[in-house]
Amino acid sequence: MMIRKFISSTALALTLSVGLPSAANAGVPYGYFGDLTFVAETSLPGPDGNAALCHYTTKYHLGYLGFWRSSNGYVLSPSGCEGDSFRAITYEQMQTFQKLGMISADLPTAPSMTGKELLSGFAGTAILGMLALMNLISTLRHNRPGKRRRKAAPQCAVATLAAMCHVAKADGHVDETEITAIGVRVSELTGHSFSRERIAEMIHMADDHLSPHEYVQFGADLSEADRRIVLEGALGVAVADGEIHQAEHAFITNLAQALGVRGDEFRLLLGRLAAGLGGPTPA
Repeated sequence: MMIRKFISSTALALTLSVGLPSAANAGVPYGYFGDLTFVAETSLPGPDGNAALCHYTTKYHLGYLGFWRSSNGYVLSPSGCEGDSFRAITYEQMQTFQKLGMISADLPTAPSMTGKELLSGFAGTAILGMLALMNLISTLRHNRPGKRRRKAAPQCAVATLAAMCHVAKADGHVDETEITAIGVRVSELTGHSFSRERIAEMIHMADDHLSPHEYVQFGADLSEADRRIVLEGALGVAVADGEIHQAEHAFITNLAQALGVRGDEFRLLLGRLAAGLGGPTPA
């Protein structure tokens, strides 16, 4: 029985030909790939000498930073855990090889993550956690008494909502989710709340073709700070889906000019909002 197991294990080591599976998204830096980490030399014969024992893991990454790493167990590699060929071995086979003295009996029967594997596999998770903590601290500081955004004048809130509704209608598609998002955002910007019915009605009434004078009315009798709130609300709707449509871009460009916002300030705000949502910045 032991001889048959030895012959079977030798044949196994001689057929190391399974490639590392991997997945990725073309042009997008996220996906997963298999990774081999050297554990020990063995006396199991391979095509070009003895096979090496490796720990096979799968690393999931976003922006090339690891967010998760999972263990797939031990494998045998014919090239010192380099390249992309290996043969997986089961828990029982590992025990047999250790009893035969072909793999060191000092090694654990099941592999564990090394410090390097943990560091590279979860670096992105740690960074994400730090960013979330920093954002929480920033939010808490921003919301301290005396630090909250002032409540905008009622006419500013109405003008902001009107501008947002015009942008929402510009791309020709408005759903319940967008109505909800507009209600939340206008409240954040101005401190005033509007019913879903009011928002839906204003979207329905929005005119696709405004005259220069009508654009000016969005900022009529508003302070410079309030006019920027109007523009910020319109821009937020335009970039919310990650894509700025031509009609949306035309509206907010005309709006910025009518509100007296300088071109460099407008492009800076537009670029920052678009980049933050992963969308393109119009030329």
